[in-house]
Amino acid sequence: MTNGFTQLPLHPDSQEVMSFVTDDAVFTPTRVPQGATDSALHFQNQMQVVFRKMLYKNLLVWIDDLLVYARSPVEFIAALRQFFECVQGARLKLSVLKSCLFQTATKWCGKIFSGEGIAHDPARVSGLQPLPLPVTAADLQQFLCAAGWLRDSIMDYSRVMQPLHILLEAALQQVGRTKRLAAGFTLSWNDDDKAAFTTARNLLATTQLLHFPDDSASLCVFSDASERGWGLLVSQIREWNDALPVVEQQHELLLCKSGVFSDTEQRWSIIEKEAFPIIFAARNLGYLLVRRGGFRLYCDHKNLVFVFAPDKEVKRHVRGKLQRWALSLTGLAFQVEHIDGTDNLWADLLSRWGLPVEEAGVSMQCKFITRSRARELAEAADAEESDSVVEPEVRVDQDHTHRVDQVHRGHEVPEHSEVLVDPNHTEPVDQVLRLHMISDDFEFPSLGSIRAAQEEHASSAPLEVGRDDSGLVLVNDRLWVPAAATELLQRIFVISHCGLQGHRGLEPMVSTIESVFSISGLSALCRRFLSCCLLCKHVKGGNIITRPWGPTYDATEPNELLHWDFLFMGESAGASKYVLVLKDGLSHNCELIACDSASSIVAATALVDWWKRFGAPSVLISDQGSHFKNAVVQQVCKKLQLRQELVVAYSPWINGTVERVNRDILQVMRVLLMELKLDTHEWVYLLPLVQGNLNHTPVASLGNRSPVETFTGLRRPSPFEPVIIEMNGKPVVLTEDIALPGDRMERLRSDLMAMHREVADLREKRRLQNMQLSKGSPCNFAVGDFVLWSRIDQRLTVDKLLARWVGPFEVVETRPHSFVIRHLVTDQTFDVHCSRLKFYSDSALNVDEEMLAHIGNQGMLLGVEAIKHHRNEHGDWQLFVSWVGLQDEEDSWESLRSMNAQVPATVAQYILAAEDPALSAAYKAIAQH
Repeated sequence: MTNGFTQLPLHPDSQEVMSFVTDDAVFTPTRVPQGATDSALHFQNQMQVVFRKMLYKNLLVWIDDLLVYARSPVEFIAALRQFFECVQGARLKLSVLKSCLFQTATKWCGKIFSGEGIAHDPARVSGLQPLPLPVTAADLQQFLCAAGWLRDSIMDYSRVMQPLHILLEAALQQVGRTKRLAAGFTLSWNDDDKAAFTTARNLLATTQLLHFPDDSASLCVFSDASERGWGLLVSQIREWNDALPVVEQQHELLLCKSGVFSDTEQRWSIIEKEAFPIIFAARNLGYLLVRRGGFRLYCDHKNLVFVFAPDKEVKRHVRGKLQRWALSLTGLAFQVEHIDGTDNLWADLLSRWGLPVEEAGVSMQCKFITRSRARELAEAADAEESDSVVEPEVRVDQDHTHRVDQVHRGHEVPEHSEVLVDPNHTEPVDQVLRLHMISDDFEFPSLGSIRAAQEEHASSAPLEVGRDDSGLVLVNDRLWVPAAATELLQRIFVISHCGLQGHRGLEPMVSTIESVFSISGLSALCRRFLSCCLLCKHVKGGNIITRPWGPTYDATEPNELLHWDFLFMGESAGASKYVLVLKDGLSHNCELIACDSASSIVAATALVDWWKRFGAPSVLISDQGSHFKNAVVQQVCKKLQLRQELVVAYSPWINGTVERVNRDILQVMRVLLMELKLDTHEWVYLLPLVQGNLNHTPVASLGNRSPVETFTGLRRPSPFEPVIIEMNGKPVVLTEDIALPGDRMERLRSDLMAMHREVADLREKRRLQNMQLSKGSPCNFAVGDFVLWSRIDQRLTVDKLLARWVGPFEVVETRPHSFVIRHLVTDQTFDVHCSRLKFYSDSALNVDEEMLAHIGNQGMLLGVEAIKHHRNEHGDWQLFVSWVGLQDEEDSWESLRSMNAQVPATVAQYILAAEDPALSAAYKAIAQH
């Protein structure tokens, strides 16, 4: 790239802190300055974002150096086209002079990349070899840093470089570790040090080509140790020849590692020193050693072979460090072998790199099977070749492999193949689709398909395997299925999880598969499959997903936010049944208004009364009740210039401040009724007392002030005021009214404003503390994605046998506290809180007829367009219902009882219009129950 850092704009918030001062002026950069702290990390991150679609597939990025690669010219042209699209989309500029195309080998980041592997730049290596003897400690430090860049491709690097590191360490301890101080220290070289430097320079010429790892090749790990250091070499053999010893195989170098023992480590025993490089590989080279086929481990210490052999138990006499180290190898699949010290390849393999690979066949260990097993296989093959069609007969072999002799009529079985089934099934499962599990064209996994998968991935077979008469690979008397055979595994997973298996979960699925097959990494594969099962998302998991705290409505001054809600109190001595609760958002000051019903007239009247006493609030917050969404209330809000906010239905915690007052009202009311020995119908007489109690009680969230004190600035009355008051620090009997001096009014106003700021700060601090303590998973969906809706929401039908999560629905709008979702069949929209939603699929979901049928079969109540007819079917009254959004052929007969429970108003209107005495009698009987 051309001046890569200057192509990135600098955010305005960072421009001021990046400014620098000169004698003439202050300069503020508008582009990312090169050399600033974390500039390189920021640039690297932005490049990875720009090329995220190609990264590690056809592109590598190192700051402003880009490497595009492909396996063929055609694929390379496609990668280039995609690369230039990304460049054009980000408006980046490339350097023509620094770019090259269609190269079989290219230099990138100081190394030569080709189709064979990675090698160091010969010019860089040749520049280090003729260097003279370093004069200062800084010169030696620079040489060792440059040589360290090559260490992974040089065998026995650490032991050769150790004398030079010791010389440099002694010099730095005297003058300091900075480059400036090291440049002033002159080194004194003896004959041994000069010889070590010459050996180190010669070692740089032995850098080798590092090949790319191949999963199908045999991986070999060679370890060695001496009194002062250790070495490790990792190689691969593409075609293993059992007729040749390991030293005669064609090796390709993957990695070299080495190190020196510290003073403490040099006092280890020989077996501990020999074991250290093996444990180092197990702990640090997992990206190479964790593989399907395992690896071969070679060491020249015979006792160590028995300690680390995977098929041997750790002996009792092995204690301490070796026993702990041996546990590091338990998660790896390997075969440990002893190799003579003279054949340990440290010198021998060096002459073998780059030799042509000879033709070599792939050999595999096999074992014989019993005669009874062979007879059973022959009988099964004969039964499959016969033309007669009989009911399937399931047999269980001694190795717990379940086989069926014949299949359903009309299904053809490939020749010389056996169909595998679960012994609990009475018939094979035919087809598994994403939503509907059974169809007619499902290709059941047969022995023929398993044999083809084994032949395709034969190179990844485990080391110790066997074969039966038909040539199938067996592992522990179970059929081996390659983990790379994704299509075959998909069918096996579907059979073991879906259909009659009932989507039970991970452990039953793994147990079912392990009874027949041997699959590497089965648990991880099953867990990944279960996470993608679309049907399991409907029924598994809780009804509510905890989400992080979202934005809240916070007031900073009195009468800014007004929360209101209707609270049902029950029958009273008069006609009142409800209480309209109005609460100020900052001070918690509330008013309680008894009313006959929750109507818009009551709400509008109370709002006007609040306005005439305290002024108009800025925002009104309530739920989505019809009494608040009424045109009357909206007209009042328009005249008073109020903004009305409606919280999500069935999510009362968003308007939780008024819900908390409702709870306090009921609590205080119950106590007063019991203490005053009043009937519950007389609650309306206690309503003023309850309001006074709530407004005059100190609250911790207000700094131990009462709501009246915070809202109006008036002093909170004390229950002892009728008896005494405090004057000049002494209790005095109240005999006359005390007037407030006029000169204190201004101080009262300032104190009141300071009180409001203190309350707002205290509430914000408590809110931030609660947000830190809250736990929840963030919403992982956006507009266009598809989600499931929890049936815990009261707007959905509730039944124990119905799925917990229904849908999917499409997200059409995001709001501060909720999402607007659309029903895919009726196009009806719902406003739902995010805790009631679960991610189902992204916008790429194919909504076809099958998906729409799946949505219609979930027991979710669709919109009733009309009730057309009725009938009495064997004593059960039914209604012929027309559904919103569905065609006439989708009309259905539904039970009168169920429809009355779902849409009682619509049913009542139809009963009155039908004028059928028998139907009316049945409806009244249902309504009474």
